[in-house]
Amino acid sequence: MGAGNERYSDGDVPSVYWGSGSHELNINRYNPDNRNDNLRAREKSRPRPPLY
Repeated sequence: MGAGNERYSDGDVPSVYWGSGSHELNINRYNPDNRNDNLRAREKSRPRPPLY
């Protein structure tokens, strides 16, 4: 997965979250066919124009 990609090559979706109990940054991946209450859809954002 490179910069700007939204999925892994196998179609999995990346997930990053802070574990408040463990005080650790967690990185995971989900198969888009799986259902999980922790997941939600998000709208793809457009790049912001450069500030001059």
